[in-house]
Amino acid sequence: MEILSNPKTDPLVEIVVDREGLQIMMNAAQSAITQANEWNTGDEYDTDVTPYHEMYNSLKELYDRFYQETKD
Repeated sequence: MEILSNPKTDPLVEIVVDREGLQIMMNAAQSAITQANEWNTGDEYDTDVTPYHEMYNSLKELYDRFYQETKD
C-alpha cells in the first residue's frame, strides 16, 4: 500500500458511454435515491442518500455539457 502526501489526480478507471448509457446511469442513481427514501424511516438504520445525489448531479452535469437538450 502506498500513501502519498500528493496523490495522483489521474482517475483509476475511465468509463466511456454514449448518450443512452449516460441516461441509464442517471436513471439508476435516481432509482437508488427513490428506493432508499422508501425504506428510510427516520431511525439510525437509514441509508445516507447524499452519495447518490452527488453521483446523479455529476452525471447530469456531464449530460448537460455534452448533450445540450433543446426544450420545445
